[in-house]
Amino acid sequence: MRTACASDFEALVRLYFDFYSELREKQGWRAENAESIRSSVKQYIEDSGSIIFLAFADTDPVGFVRVSIREGCFWAEEIYVKPGYRQAGVGRSLMNHVEEYVLRKGGDAIYAMISPQNKTALLFLRSLGYDILNTIELVKLLKPIPEGKFRWLELLGLQFKTWKWAKEEYSEQEKEYLEAVEEFLKTGGTESELLQIVTQAIKDRMKKTG
Repeated sequence: MRTACASDFEALVRLYFDFYSELREKQGWRAENAESIRSSVKQYIEDSGSIIFLAFADTDPVGFVRVSIREGCFWAEEIYVKPGYRQAGVGRSLMNHVEEYVLRKGGDAIYAMISPQNKTALLFLRSLGYDILNTIELVKLLKPIPEGKFRWLELLGLQFKTWKWAKEEYSEQEKEYLEAVEEFLKTGGTESELLQIVTQAIKDRMKKTG
């Protein structure tokens, strides 16, 4: 494990290409342009406000994480481990290096932004202690998009759309829950009623186990 430098450019380009190829396949979106990837990697290596940690198996680069500093905050931007090396502690080791780096720099927190559909990344980060929900990014589309492109998500009774990925990572129970909430609200149920139902169900459950 070490900090990436200019001589790692081609290795990083290959890793970033794999990273974006896998992500875009899950999303069902068009693959990233190769020249765009090369340009981005060049910028990351040259940017004094950005650092990339590389993980190796012997001499083979097998993963990376990029850390940037924006407005005094440290961000773990992209993290990627090649499929054959997952579940072996590589990702955890990369993030440990991020924590050590941030502490050395005097930071007291690490921010990470992920898509709500990316459950694998969500569970991984939560297992490392990333359990504070910080900001929510909202988008307003100015042109109509077909309904089938979205899945509905609920947050404190409020309903929001999110892009429906080609390869979703939700369990069948999670899909059943999301679809039930959507159907409830579509057929006249209100957000307040939804909160009342969930709250009462929890209270009833607590009484039974109390």
